[in-house]
Amino acid sequence: MSGLSSSVENRLSKFQPPVDHKEFERLCVDVFEFILKARNIKILSKLHNRVHAYGTTGDKQYGVDVRDPATMAVAQCKRQVDITTTTLQRELKLLMEYEKDVSHYFFLISHSDVKKSLSDWVEKKNTKAKAERDDSTPFPCLPSVALPELHILGWDEIRSYLGQSTFLLWKWQVSIPVGQNFHLDGLDINGLDREVRRFKDEIDPAETPLSQEAIDAIESLLSTIDIERILTIGAGPLIDVKVVNGIGTFINELAETYRVIRTYPEAIRKIDKRDLIVVEQGYSLLNDLARQKARISAYPYLRRILFACQALRWCLTRPECYMWEPEEVIDECGDQHVVDGVTQLRFNFTKKESTYYGIAYTDPKEVIKLTGKIVKGIRYLTSFS
Repeated sequence: MSGLSSSVENRLSKFQPPVDHKEFERLCVDVFEFILKARNIKILSKLHNRVHAYGTTGDKQYGVDVRDPATMAVAQCKRQVDITTTTLQRELKLLMEYEKDVSHYFFLISHSDVKKSLSDWVEKKNTKAKAERDDSTPFPCLPSVALPELHILGWDEIRSYLGQSTFLLWKWQVSIPVGQNFHLDGLDINGLDREVRRFKDEIDPAETPLSQEAIDAIESLLSTIDIERILTIGAGPLIDVKVVNGIGTFINELAETYRVIRTYPEAIRKIDKRDLIVVEQGYSLLNDLARQKARISAYPYLRRILFACQALRWCLTRPECYMWEPEEVIDECGDQHVVDGVTQLRFNFTKKESTYYGIAYTDPKEVIKLTGKIVKGIRYLTSFS
């Protein structure tokens, strides 16, 4: 924990294992990379050049909760009160059925310290396995062929690895960086991570209910779209430019949200650097992500509306497809003049075979189809808020 401030180090020393087993497992996944590096576990796979641990689901019946394909190391996470040699033996028996090569097998337990009986058991297993190996034994190999090297870590050691990552200290709320980045105060980093990972999905609010922050963001973003006036597009040649601009504002605001979402990997990478200037850049990026969190949450619900708006804007903003409608004004002398307009756009929705006032034809059926999708999508989505 060298390099940590005394206050952060104090909070880390008091940090207890997550009560929920799944949360404990997620934390173990987060620190597994640091555990492997600290123990000098070598990368063995030619397909991977760096450690990249991930949680498993289909391998749990074999006693494997965490796997790193680069080193071929795996781990079993134990968040329970009573952990005995019988517990470990039971997991090891499951591992023997595992049909992937394993180099090292880690028991990550929630007890503060590893009891001597457990560490002695691990040492005896390793000694026996080493004695049974010979030059013909492949490494790594299936656990049924030869037992991998065993390790056991208690909570005191596991949590110490959080101190090697600024991001993990923050993610698990041991250290909360604020300073000038005031949007970070109180940010649920786990929640942000989930929202960023699902933003490319198209989510139905009937299946996945909207959060309150998503509801508020949707209300704000859709406020620029006048659905009553959108429904009139295509019925006549004139369209108020405010209607088109409102659609454009909605698209542009979500484009900014998309841009910020794409900075997430860079932000996470930068805050773990030792160059403080780079760390500050990472915090600044995360501050923007925190600021956009509600809209990031709303993004998957708005995807269908967004795509229809983008298609409609393309139909309505091609230079050859519209002209500004001239306007009549009265000057200070009371004389009437016709000037270039700035409020209405004229379209050609009728003359398919030729241009109309120099305006290329726009198919009103396509426009009406798109406006129908937008209005239907908005009404459906807002019915859940």
